Amino acid sequence: MKKTIVLGSLFFCILSTLSYSQSATETKSGDSHVLQKRPLTPKDYKLWSRLYGEKISDNGDWYSYHLWYGNRKDRKDTLVIGANKKDIDYRFPTMADGKFSNGSQWFGCLVPEKGLAMLDLEKDSLLWIPQIQSFEFSKNGQFLIGLRTPHNPNRKPSLLILDLYNGKEEYITGVTEYLLSQKSNKLAYITEGEIKKAVKLRIMEPFTRTTLIAENDRYNYKRLVWNDWGTALAFLQELPGETENPKGHKLYYYTNKPKRNKLRTLDSVLYSSQFSNKRLTDQFLKISEDGAAVFFRVWHGQDLNTSKNDSLTVDVQVWAARDKQLYPKRKRNKEYGVYTNRLAGWWPEKEKVIPLESDSLPVAILNRHGKHLLSYDPLAYVPQPSKDRGDIDLYLTDLETGERQLLLRQQAYGKYGSSLVRFSPGGKYITYFRDKHWWAFDLEKNVHINMTKGIGVRLHTIDYAFAQIDQPYGAPGWTQGDKELLVYDQYDVWLLSPKGKAPERLTRGRESQVSYRIYGGAYKDWNDYGNGWFPDFRMETFNPSGGLIFEMQGSDMASGYSFWEHGKQSRQLVYGDMKVNNLRKSKNREAHIYVEQSFDTPPRIRFWEKGMARPEILVQSNPQQNEFHWGRSELVHYPGPDGQPLKGALFYPANYRPGQKYPMIVHIYEHQSHKLYEYNNPSENEQTGFNRTNYTADGYMVFYPDIKYRFNDPGISAVECIEAGVKAVLDKGVVDKERIGLIGHSFGGYETAFIVTKTDIFATAVAGAGITDLVSWYHGVAWDRLSSQMFRFENHQHRFSDSFYENPAAYLRNSPIHHAANINIPLLLWTGGRDKRVDWHQSVELYLGLRRLDKECELLIYPEEAHAMYDKPQNQADLTQRIRRWFGKYLKPENHIEGKE
Repeated sequence: MKKTIVLGSLFFCILSTLSYSQSATETKSGDSHVLQKRPLTPKDYKLWSRLYGEKISDNGDWYSYHLWYGNRKDRKDTLVIGANKKDIDYRFPTMADGKFSNGSQWFGCLVPEKGLAMLDLEKDSLLWIPQIQSFEFSKNGQFLIGLRTPHNPNRKPSLLILDLYNGKEEYITGVTEYLLSQKSNKLAYITEGEIKKAVKLRIMEPFTRTTLIAENDRYNYKRLVWNDWGTALAFLQELPGETENPKGHKLYYYTNKPKRNKLRTLDSVLYSSQFSNKRLTDQFLKISEDGAAVFFRVWHGQDLNTSKNDSLTVDVQVWAARDKQLYPKRKRNKEYGVYTNRLAGWWPEKEKVIPLESDSLPVAILNRHGKHLLSYDPLAYVPQPSKDRGDIDLYLTDLETGERQLLLRQQAYGKYGSSLVRFSPGGKYITYFRDKHWWAFDLEKNVHINMTKGIGVRLHTIDYAFAQIDQPYGAPGWTQGDKELLVYDQYDVWLLSPKGKAPERLTRGRESQVSYRIYGGAYKDWNDYGNGWFPDFRMETFNPSGGLIFEMQGSDMASGYSFWEHGKQSRQLVYGDMKVNNLRKSKNREAHIYVEQSFDTPPRIRFWEKGMARPEILVQSNPQQNEFHWGRSELVHYPGPDGQPLKGALFYPANYRPGQKYPMIVHIYEHQSHKLYEYNNPSENEQTGFNRTNYTADGYMVFYPDIKYRFNDPGISAVECIEAGVKAVLDKGVVDKERIGLIGHSFGGYETAFIVTKTDIFATAVAGAGITDLVSWYHGVAWDRLSSQMFRFENHQHRFSDSFYENPAAYLRNSPIHHAANINIPLLLWTGGRDKRVDWHQSVELYLGLRRLDKECELLIYPEEAHAMYDKPQNQADLTQRIRRWFGKYLKPENHIEGKE
């Protein structure tokens, strides 16, 4: 028995509940009681919750997790804190967030309308602090910092500083903003009193003291920023009399290094040459790692990328064929100040201010050290209609000398191009992927180094949607001191040296077809926040001397984790025929928690530490599943159109009976076999209207096949793969071949609409938010990106290597509407009236074509929804129920009643 303490108010409520520690398929030996299972119905869906947000304390003795009930808009969470060595749970209904203190003595969480709940985990005692809206623990675990907002709007907010060691508390009235430096236990905060506005510093070790940094009686301060080590602080102050937007600001810099406490000010009046007709904005503020430089943005007052002849200010839209960007994007950029807010740098000790972005190079990326700068013009090679973004020339600037050089010419731009160009964490190199190899540019020696020459394995995938870019398998980061770069091939992890040392393979995944990837959440420096401020240019630091944890993914969908130590074979921590993820390692000992699940085993948390014979189950979510009949999953193998091996995840009906044949629904969207071991809560709140557990509970087989594509034939490829996959399932003798349905959404909606023009193996189909006319969509605007849709064909998911004008026959033979006359089954279409990803008129086009052809078709349009049912639970439920009735009508007519479940 486990004692559960529900902490939903200012008193304790102690309950005794059964601790489920077995999966739905496990039973206790000698148990004479057999649970009578029953069918799962929609009225039972509300019993299910989702498990997420797992954490483990520094000492490994405590863990926490969330249970999410309800839908996205009606979300009701419960936070649970459990002990590995005590038979007790603490539960906080309707909580907001929670965290363990460093040292593991305290756990805090916010409870709406009640405030901050503080659990002393050593003494099993609870402290409530009302009206707290946000909180943090100091690095040394001694202090709690919390912002208190009174219910009375006439009272000012206050900052709580609570000494957890001796219980001493202090409230500082009028605090509007605070920022704790986690690496130094320094607290900066802003106060607004009746007379004075002030910025203050509280140092909380080795003894507490407060320093006044800045003060005035008129103008507010804002936007506190620390450097990584807490040795420098920056903040802003609105300039007097400012009414324009954006407002101008004064920038302050304070350093509190020993014997160097000093406040410096950057005022645009004092630097008139740099700030003539410009304003220092509050849009961006950062300090270099060493605290020597401050970086900010300056508003220039005009869009320097808009031509003088542009007619954006009159009631006419001018769309010139040679415009670098489409009119809508130019208009949006002007409205949002893109290219008018320029990055600049200030070196207070040197009294130097440098503009870092210019007319010719309007975008700049800094490394965290503030020593070097990468800059480029995003419009240098546009228009390139075949790409989402045009190629770029990357320039490197040494900020100490001002020297600039061209680093890379015509580098691919965007998520899979320029994002592969990154600063190393230590600032010694710039890494990039080009010409199928990983390179390092040595910033000191000014040389490019090919680190993978002669490696003997392919480092980029050829099974990819982007025709014009070699997509590498990835590079998670560098080892400490920028010694080696870690990269991936299809299966293994490699160490690459910029010093000429031969590449070293750390894993042996290729031999067993198991993919190894570094798991960053378990072992990296706990205070490492990355090496930059721009996610596309960030790389992590790893410490191989302390060992590395790898994620493992087998070709049979088995998964787990292994631990690698230099000079030793990696050893498995956990691996098996389940989905294993979310591993968390305690900071101070070799203790871990992780989540495992399968289609028929609800997610559960296991605990393992060094020396244990096998992991222990701590939490089993959704134990009520044991009351219901449930299905199972199986991996199906089948040959692709060119003989390549393909896989699919097959889900069996609940209470399956061998020898009986069942209706089947095929769900499609590129590769889906990885869903084999994913648990799927039954629910009607589905963004795309389909839930495989709902259908297996209702007596359907459900099939999730993989699709292998040939360029210039995405639709034909889908037909061939789906037919082969369905044949492999039919050969098992478990499916009624006259009762097979097809469903897909988005690209899967396109595939569905096309497939039913080419095969007669389906009795009905549902296509959601799909492209139906490749020719009209090719010539449309991607309103979610404000660019041409052409890139989605020539360098994206549609996988055309030719333009429409080079190969129109390929577009026509893969376009659903051009073969609509071949559709001979009932087709349900649905779309959102505010869909900017796939224009809803695409569904209307096919509907009108089928209407003209006198085919059986129905179109659902949800006027307020976008690409999926994101926000309104009633729309999610309505779509889910309509699709269920549609399939019931055509696949299970003997049980179907119009308008009923």
